[in-house]
Amino acid sequence: MGDPFDTATIMGPVITAQACDRIVGLIDHAKQRGTGRLVAGGERIGGDLAGGFYVQPTVFADVDNTSDLAQHEVFVRCCRSSASATRRKR
Repeated sequence: MGDPFDTATIMGPVITAQACDRIVGLIDHAKQRGTGRLVAGGERIGGDLAGGFYVQPTVFADVDNTSDLAQHEVFVRCCRSSASATRRKR
């Protein structure tokens, strides 16, 4: 994660401060409401990248399919998983 103009960078910042705030807001909302289990990430990046719009790659599991996290595109490396309807029947 780093400078998008550096060819060694594989993940750069999100496009704007507003996009960063929206993404972090969706993640925080999911954590607060319990609509998914945060497995990794979910925070803004600190250190040398704190001045940019960097969000950690984020993984949620057991996401409620009716939640904002499941219904809206996040536009950051945010992965979610949820059980399928057939799997829940077991």
